[in-house]
Amino acid sequence: MIWCSPYAIYFTELYVPSMNTTICIITNVVYLNYLTRIYAPFIVVSVPFSLKIIFVVLVYRTVPLVRCQHEVQITRMILIQTFISVSLVLPHFIFYILTNNIQFTNDSVTFAKIQLVLAIALWLNNEYFVVNLLLIHIMMFHFVYQNDIVNSLFM
Repeated sequence: MIWCSPYAIYFTELYVPSMNTTICIITNVVYLNYLTRIYAPFIVVSVPFSLKIIFVVLVYRTVPLVRCQHEVQITRMILIQTFISVSLVLPHFIFYILTNNIQFTNDSVTFAKIQLVLAIALWLNNEYFVVNLLLIHIMMFHFVYQNDIVNSLFM
C-alpha cells in the first residue's frame, strides 16, 4: 500500500481535447525526475539485468569444469533466458526513458505513432514473462522425462 501511494498522490487525469482522450500525467516534477532518472533506469532495469548478466557470465565460465550433462543443459537455458529477457525488456525501457525526457508536439499523427510503438514495446515486455514460463515448463518436462528414463533403467 505504501509503495503505490505516490502514484495516487502525484498522478492526475488530464483531458486532451485535440486527441479526444484522457491521459494520466505526473504533477510533481521531483517525482517525475525520480521515476525517469533513478527508479526506471537503475532500480527496475540496470540492477536486475546487470546481476543476471554477471551470474550468467560466472556460470558460463564454470561450464568447462562441469562433467554432468544436466548442468550444461541448465547453463545453456539460463544463457538463452538472459539473452531473451534483456532483448525483450530493453525496448520498453528505452521507449519509457525517451518519452519522458523528450517533449513531443500535440500533433495527433505523432501521438498515434508513439502509441503504436508503446503498444509494441509493452507487448515485448509482456512476452518476457511468457518466455520465462515457457522455459520453466520445458525444464520441468525435460527433467521429468529424463528421471522417468533413469528410474526405468534401475527398477
